[in-house]
Amino acid sequence: MKNSGKVLAIDYGRSKCGLAISDAGRQMAFGRGVVKSDSAKQVYDAVLKLVRDEKVVEIIIGLPWNADKTDTKQTEKIKIWASNLEEFLQSNLTTKSEDIPSIKFIDESFTTFESNRFLT
Repeated sequence: MKNSGKVLAIDYGRSKCGLAISDAGRQMAFGRGVVKSDSAKQVYDAVLKLVRDEKVVEIIIGLPWNADKTDTKQTEKIKIWASNLEEFLQSNLTTKSEDIPSIKFIDESFTTFESNRFLT
């Protein structure tokens, strides 16, 4: 992972995707809305716009693994979706000034449980 430059975080869900962008120093994150994920193209277009407008250098996508770190059905779907996103970005970011951001995955297992526990 690079140490500087903006990161786009994607929380992929069956019905919608949450988007957030870090500052260039990666100290803070700022929500960039929610996009319905019933149309992959709609989400890909939103990601492309953010990558261009915000000069994103990395994309992080959360994966829900089982407790033993094996893939779930949703994990497999997200990996396929991310691969398609990468192909979409490669075919749409074509100028020399537009670098294709790397895509990384992060374990998001139990994050909803943990955040609910923290907030209550």
